Amino acid sequence: MEIESNAFARYQLLQYISLHGNHLTTIQCSSFNGLTRLTTLDLSNNQLNISTEHTSDVFNNLISLHNLDISRNFNSFDYYYPFLGNLVNLQFLAMDLIHNSDFQKAGLPNLINLEKLVFDYCYANDLQNRTFTYLSRNIKELQFRNCHHIKSAEAGVLMPLKKLKTLRIHKSAMSLSDALMILHPFENKEMETIEFIRMNSGYREPKVFASPEAVILTSEMMRHLQKICVSNLILAECGIVDFKPKSLLYFDRPECLKKVVLSGNRFPMLNKYQELLPLTHKLVNLTLFDYSYNPLSYAGEIQYIHNDQPFIDINTRLLCDQISLYNDDRNALEKKSTKYIDRSYYTATQEYVDKSQAAEFRLKLPDNLHTLRLSHFLRKLEFQGKILILTAPNLQYLDISYYNADWFPIIQFNGPNKLRFINFSGTKSSNFLPPTSIPELLNTTNVKMEYARLGHMFHKYPNVLNFIPSVEVLDISNNNIWFLPENAFSNNTEIQNLSISYNLLDDIPKAVLSLSNLQLLDIRNNFIQSINETVHKWLEQQNLKYGNTFQLFLKGNRLRCTCDTLEFVKWITKTNISLDKPKRDYWCTLRNGTYMTISEVMQKYHELFIDCNSGHWLRIGIALLTSFVVLTIPVALVVNFRWQLAYWIYRRFRLVIEERMKSKSKYDIYISYGDQSLNWTVNTLIHKLENSWKMITCLDDRDILGGEICSDAIADSISNSRNVIFVIDDSFQDRIWGKFEIQRAKYEKYAGNLQQIIIIKKHNITVQDFPFELRQIWDDVIFIEWRENEDSVGWDKLRIALFQKVL
Repeated sequence: MEIESNAFARYQLLQYISLHGNHLTTIQCSSFNGLTRLTTLDLSNNQLNISTEHTSDVFNNLISLHNLDISRNFNSFDYYYPFLGNLVNLQFLAMDLIHNSDFQKAGLPNLINLEKLVFDYCYANDLQNRTFTYLSRNIKELQFRNCHHIKSAEAGVLMPLKKLKTLRIHKSAMSLSDALMILHPFENKEMETIEFIRMNSGYREPKVFASPEAVILTSEMMRHLQKICVSNLILAECGIVDFKPKSLLYFDRPECLKKVVLSGNRFPMLNKYQELLPLTHKLVNLTLFDYSYNPLSYAGEIQYIHNDQPFIDINTRLLCDQISLYNDDRNALEKKSTKYIDRSYYTATQEYVDKSQAAEFRLKLPDNLHTLRLSHFLRKLEFQGKILILTAPNLQYLDISYYNADWFPIIQFNGPNKLRFINFSGTKSSNFLPPTSIPELLNTTNVKMEYARLGHMFHKYPNVLNFIPSVEVLDISNNNIWFLPENAFSNNTEIQNLSISYNLLDDIPKAVLSLSNLQLLDIRNNFIQSINETVHKWLEQQNLKYGNTFQLFLKGNRLRCTCDTLEFVKWITKTNISLDKPKRDYWCTLRNGTYMTISEVMQKYHELFIDCNSGHWLRIGIALLTSFVVLTIPVALVVNFRWQLAYWIYRRFRLVIEERMKSKSKYDIYISYGDQSLNWTVNTLIHKLENSWKMITCLDDRDILGGEICSDAIADSISNSRNVIFVIDDSFQDRIWGKFEIQRAKYEKYAGNLQQIIIIKKHNITVQDFPFELRQIWDDVIFIEWRENEDSVGWDKLRIALFQKVL
């Protein structure tokens, strides 16, 4: 593609042009003529031969240009830079670092206002002391991205950049030792940010499998960095596996450090607390520390926290996810020049107090520390039986998501805490919830608990969320929640935004109706088929209460458009609630199993639902006819046969009374079982039936007294039982009286003296191996296949079978 001459001549007031990623190959000399007010031009990620002679004239007339991005157009080692010396107002420049760069011929010394220079891709093999000799002396920020070709750097390469305050190097095959060495010119100076990410000689070409080499920090490697007063320090994904004494955080001016990121490495900081302890009290201005992604290896993309969003705003639509420290979006000019949050580790005063088998682990965080992140943390912790007493006067953001340790300490706060946001996602809830390891967080307004296995916890502990009474934004998505107790949010009445998406709910839980402050409900990707009238009336009340600003997210559910859900379909098309699907175009399932959007359903309303009303009137007619017949025939019979009926009722009433008097059984259940199931029957089944369900059971070897004829005793016991349970396994065929018990149960069932015959299948026995006598009465029994370690479904089936007659 080509940009023709005078292509923008009609737009003389234009100030911003982005031509990023448009497969451009040619730009004419006069393509940008007339754009005297243009301040930003993005030509990145094209196929321009930008080093051709005439390209220099392209930019000559852009006298007001402040931002220029020509990166990702140099795809050869033989290219050279166009002349940019006339752009005297240029403040931001993004380009590639090509082989044998000649910045003098490119006119870069003339760019006296240039403050930020970004090398988006590097073709150079090494950085020599003379490489940046002819750069502008006023550059304050220098960035290197995707510099896989750079293998080495000389110590004085940055010597010409006297005013440099920010140095960022991302994805380089340069060794960390060389990267730390080039900091030599900044000793005893102040710098804003030093950011080294994926700085390791093990990282080669991006398409080749990268494996970082093991790096051990030494005081010699850190000697230049230790003499710099740096505010933000990032040494992430650099392959650090250990550090020697007087290296890590051993700075001449530790009070300068405000934010530190050490994520994506593999060194055990906690094991060296004795060395770091004397330094921690000097980190008086530390505000952020990130020591995340600390497993032996991590295959996914590491996420960082953006400096502009240290907390999640409770007024935002949804809980924000962590933002990558460097976004691969190449439109660099559309991105602000941001600084990045680095999480400060606990500057701790640590103290062990031995108390027989337990100990208190005291941790005092710096007064200014407000953000602590220990996400994706994997290691064995010696915390078992210990209490972590935390002094955190200003800690507001705590991220312990995907914290996979063998044991979670019991946490107590020494004094008040100001925690506003806490992230438990991916951390097994049973580690820190009842029996509780987390104290009541009175000031926490934002809580994220994705992938925390809460579904099982709600079943055991309905009030599991009581420890966050002030929460306003709560995310409990992806937790396999199929059931929410009605009192699940009884102590969380301040909730405004609630996300229960990606769970197993088949209806909006009644617990939600207790949240009078709710303004956003996210129930996407559940199994909801419709919303009943009670719930959508409550939703309308909430929407009216908050001025038609209520938000409901429904995408990904299994909505149904049938006669039974007709009122819901009508409501979804008329409601003023803000939904997450434009024009209410949710997919729903019709009666015939086909799919259609709700808007299409409403267009074909009469065609699809014509039978709904006819069925309604048909049911009314049938009901009226039935009522007439039911009322007329009995009246006629009563009038004509009143004396005969009176005598018949008297006789039947007498027989029923006599039968009821005889039906008082001695046992609720007679149980027959094989030898393999003896232990389970006695210790589990009998315990549940007698102790929990208060039923009277009969076992032949426990309740039938000696001295009687065995067959008569068994027959008498079965006839005096309301139900019979056969526990069938491989050994049941060997039971001496098994066939007799089956025949007797069959007799009592057909005689009407027995309520249920229940078969519980244990172990791996197949139905074909059942006794022949059982298969003869298969239609008259209730069959329950009992899986190993069954703890809910089997019991529910058994309870229904035993109590349905009573109910």
